[in-house]
Amino acid sequence: TAGDLLTDLKDAKQELQFKDQLERTVAPANNNPVTRTITTPSTSVPNPPTSSAEFITQEVKKHKLGVMLAAVIVLGLLGAGFWFSYFRRGGANKPIASIAVMPFQNKSSDADTEYLSDGLAESLIFRLSQLPNLKVSPTSTVMRYKGKDTDITQIAKELEVDAVMSGRVSEHGDDLTIGVELVDARTKKIIWAEQYDRKMSDLLATQREIATTITQKLELKLAGNEATGITKRYTDSNEAYQLYMRGRYSFAKRTREEMPRAIEYFRQAIKLDPKFA
Repeated sequence: TAGDLLTDLKDAKQELQFKDQLERTVAPANNNPVTRTITTPSTSVPNPPTSSAEFITQEVKKHKLGVMLAAVIVLGLLGAGFWFSYFRRGGANKPIASIAVMPFQNKSSDADTEYLSDGLAESLIFRLSQLPNLKVSPTSTVMRYKGKDTDITQIAKELEVDAVMSGRVSEHGDDLTIGVELVDARTKKIIWAEQYDRKMSDLLATQREIATTITQKLELKLAGNEATGITKRYTDSNEAYQLYMRGRYSFAKRTREEMPRAIEYFRQAIKLDPKFA
């Protein structure tokens, strides 16, 4: 640091002053055993500097090459520090090219609504995966983090993604609360966070809204068919969609008891909306 440099210069100044004083006060011995004379230098010794600034100026003039080399080294270290910090931040405005959507936490007292938290995350994964310029971790890889308090940095490192989205769902009767948070794993800063207080009948519209907002926050430019995958309405029946989510939840368990239950949920959903088959 500059303080360390000043300390070193002061030490050097004291050492040089001491040597200069020693040369002017100590008489060198004559090798002649008979006579000894005191000799003085033929050239005059300049007056020592009276201040630190004067001393530094004199030393800079004496060691121009060394000072220039030191300046180059300092500038090089400062430049290296800047670029290291730049790349640690992932670049000044480097866009996010990959994302992982974590399983949503079920904050409801009823365990029967677990299908809703898993279904929301799966739906967002499906919609975001329609974007050609965004890498989205599949449901099978993120489900292993369900119920675990894992650090976002560790998740991003293991899944090799730039951003991680987490969420929570709470259902009370017909009232639905969805909280989402999108974090840049490279800087550990929140890109976006929002809470949606809606009705269960608004579930489909809320899903599309969340997916669209994520796209905007990630600064992804959509055009034509790319935008269709984000906002597409697969069914207008909220009841059919909830049955579909229940069916997906049972189907994902892959057990003898849950498979027939999943099939029944799917049949009920098709009955409500045959075009949603």
